[in-house]
Amino acid sequence: MSGKHGHIQDEWQRAKQRCRLSAEALRMAQEMGLNPKSLIKNIPSPSQRWKLLVEDWVREMYGKRQEKAARKKARKAKPSERDLVPIGRQGDVDVGNFPSTDHVDEADSLAGSNHLPDGEEGDEWEDSCDRPSERAIAEQEQCLQKRWRDFQITVEFVAAAFSKLPFVEKVVLFGSVAQPLTREVPRFAEFRRYNVALPHECKDVDLAVWVSDLNSLKALFKARNAALNTLREKTGLTPAHHQIDVFLLEPGTNRYLGRLCAFNSCPRDKSECQIPGCGKFRLLKQYANFALDWDTIEHYRVLYEGKEDKNQSDG
Repeated sequence: MSGKHGHIQDEWQRAKQRCRLSAEALRMAQEMGLNPKSLIKNIPSPSQRWKLLVEDWVREMYGKRQEKAARKKARKAKPSERDLVPIGRQGDVDVGNFPSTDHVDEADSLAGSNHLPDGEEGDEWEDSCDRPSERAIAEQEQCLQKRWRDFQITVEFVAAAFSKLPFVEKVVLFGSVAQPLTREVPRFAEFRRYNVALPHECKDVDLAVWVSDLNSLKALFKARNAALNTLREKTGLTPAHHQIDVFLLEPGTNRYLGRLCAFNSCPRDKSECQIPGCGKFRLLKQYANFALDWDTIEHYRVLYEGKEDKNQSDG
């Protein structure tokens, strides 16, 4: 038992050092039942300037909890008219059979400007949040627009790397990054609760790449990774490899062939690698019940087109 306790204490010490937490902030995090690993995961990366420092994030969340506890205490001390309505009845409406509206998907919850880790504080956070201020809305809007602009820069680097490969005939950007941002009510709890519309949240980049040789996908894989390394060195942007989703198509027919796998070797002993046709060619990934009909894609932008394809399209 003491060994397990010592291991937990080591994790908290590592979190304190990595997150640069004060002793007071560490106490708050432990009192709220946060996980030391989740604190480390919430350290802002260089491209996440919109995120609060972990110290500030913990203090803000702790303060909101204290406020919520004080409001609950005040409500118990002085019952409202609503509290005096018999259980299951409110006026002429039977509320006993209605599902609770307090629940929110925990993975969609936020605390301050940082995403909460899965399984932590989802219900309590949404229940305690007030309508976002105009400043908070503007900051979140700027964050989402910056994310879209950062992806625009990213695709230029990746497309440039792909264009140097002789078997790549065309590279096209499609999906949400390929068009101006639309507005929608987001998944973020504090904005969704009050129906605040924000620019669409772009989660990844969708690239369609026409390739003439499926036996050379390792070179395509290396080109993508090299492009992201160059991007980081020159701009400081750090998108993950799996955020660049590469859809492979057959030249001339636009037939969907599969996707470029995110694993660095093929085959792998993974459940997702058991899909029929997955790994038929090295690093050619297949997804169950997925088919891409390119002729139905409306919004896209050509990033690279080989001379031969360009001449044919002009003709």
